[in-house]
Amino acid sequence: MSTNAEKAHEIIDNNHKEALARSREQGAAMQLFLLAVNGSSLAAAFSLAGAFSDEPEFLSVLVLPSASFVVGLILVGVQYVISLVSQGRKMKLAQNLEEQTLKKKTNEDLDEEYIDEIRRRFSDLNKKTKCSAIFAQILQGFSLLAFLFGAGFGVCSIHGYAAPTAKFAGMVSNVVDGATFDVAGTRVRLKGIDPPERNSLMGIKAMAHLRRLVEGRYVECEDTGKKSFGRVVAVCQFEGGDIENAMKKAGYVRN
Repeated sequence: MSTNAEKAHEIIDNNHKEALARSREQGAAMQLFLLAVNGSSLAAAFSLAGAFSDEPEFLSVLVLPSASFVVGLILVGVQYVISLVSQGRKMKLAQNLEEQTLKKKTNEDLDEEYIDEIRRRFSDLNKKTKCSAIFAQILQGFSLLAFLFGAGFGVCSIHGYAAPTAKFAGMVSNVVDGATFDVAGTRVRLKGIDPPERNSLMGIKAMAHLRRLVEGRYVECEDTGKKSFGRVVAVCQFEGGDIENAMKKAGYVRN
């Protein structure tokens, strides 16, 4: 084999090996980490959603974190594809040049000009793929930010949603809607019911019915430790029994 042929094969082989190594290793650890944390966090969010499927307010707390984890997974996937395509182009070029070199029979065909041409083509391709590699790293960074945002927001929201349980009692001073009223200075959201929209006809009827049941009457409530838009989610009793059951029996709930 001629000296020039050896040079050509060495350049091609080195670039081919480099492309293989990068396709296997470039950001692989971070990609696996981001896939794992975003995927497991999304799974945890879905598990919580299943456990609290009867709590519309709690489910709303999970929407934004879950969306962040989904975005993180998508960004990691896009970054992986970009990295794979970039290195695939380099391996394809190495394969084509290898075949072209093998077809050349004489040392004149494998002159220094041809060697320089091989170097130039790999150099041009490296310049083109460099921007793609930078973009892929940026996507990886955003994926990490998506996870951190989703995890941070989720923890803070769930912490705000849950509070120490307590019992309180008093006279109902005001009924806000078909599931909300004020008692002992606390705005209470009845646990386990989803009334019609406040401004709808059924919502107005639900509010009127709850007003007839509890307004001006003594009720006892147990704080569930959860919050709903600043309201204490509680189970409340009055002398007629459980208020939630009374509203359900009257048909003024959507679930």
